[in-house]
Amino acid sequence: EQALREQMNRAEILHRLGTVLAAELDMGAIVQAVTAAAVQLTGARFGAFFYNRRDENGESYMLHALAGEGTEKFAGLPMPRNTEIFGPTFAGEGVVRSDDITRDPRFGHNPPFNGLPPGHPPVRSHLAVPVFSRDGTVLGGLFLGHDEAGVFGDTAQATVTALATQAAVAMDNAGLSTTSSVVDV
Repeated sequence: EQALREQMNRAEILHRLGTVLAAELDMGAIVQAVTAAAVQLTGARFGAFFYNRRDENGESYMLHALAGEGTEKFAGLPMPRNTEIFGPTFAGEGVVRSDDITRDPRFGHNPPFNGLPPGHPPVRSHLAVPVFSRDGTVLGGLFLGHDEAGVFGDTAQATVTALATQAAVAMDNAGLSTTSSVVDV
């Protein structure tokens, strides 16, 4: 009975998301809906979507959506930088998943924080998936975190990868909609 309730909940989340993605042309609403669904479907404590915008140093990621517990704690935090943990996602090199980021050899090597910035909610489980446009450009990344280790397994990774693909299609469609002209017949 519990498994059936969980399946029904997942189906309802995916149905609501599909409805939004099919009808929405606002990029902010799209990434907010996808981020919220990713948090709900994976059991993440929080999630974020960052647009992939680059400055002259190759580092400039713009936060666009937050979902989950304690998201107000992120308000004053700096944007992620091109670290060994965040860089591969924004470069489109693939999924980054760590059962315990604090023990991950890629973590904590970049000054000035050498780990999480002061005030950042604790993160142990980490899952990050790039979002690609149909032309292969990395639009951004979907990042999930949890304060307990080992939360994100293969199912969570596959779910978020599928959500990232759906987000990309909706974002591409929204972009096409804003650049196309209306023709009266």
